[in-house]
Amino acid sequence: MQTAIVGDSMILNRYLLSLGANLGDLHENLQKAEHELLLLGSIVARSRPALTKPLSYSDGREIGQPLYLNMVVDFRVNLLPEALYKEIVRIEDWLGHNRQQKGENRHMDIDILLYAKDSSPRFDACQMLLYSGQTSLSIPHKELWQRAFLIELIQDLGLSIEQIQRNLAP
Repeated sequence: MQTAIVGDSMILNRYLLSLGANLGDLHENLQKAEHELLLLGSIVARSRPALTKPLSYSDGREIGQPLYLNMVVDFRVNLLPEALYKEIVRIEDWLGHNRQQKGENRHMDIDILLYAKDSSPRFDACQMLLYSGQTSLSIPHKELWQRAFLIELIQDLGLSIEQIQRNLAP
């Protein structure tokens, strides 16, 4: 694990994560995922949970799945993106995530939306970092700006989308 040290204070890696489920007890699934995340780091803020329609196929056809319960959390942890991604996969699998087909119903889906390394009290004041790793992990999340419900939930945290976009590293 890697931590940046500035003076006497440690700067943890900061992430905006989305959590979503459309199978089982949706509220309980979100609570279980949050509990597992809290074993790794701290949740500084959370959006309200919001029921959303499942995404459509690329040709616009409806998927025909139950509604999702989604939320976004501001998460601080002493893990770099790949290590956090591995922990997320472990949490999703523990909660019954089906990896057989993309777009399947899920007991839990956790996505890394944004990544920063900064001690600022506001996530949107941080310099956002880009990441593309050995896995399929890409930060910012490839579809973040096309998913209106994620934008709304980020704003629900009191964060400015415009400021976040300005702070994305070139």
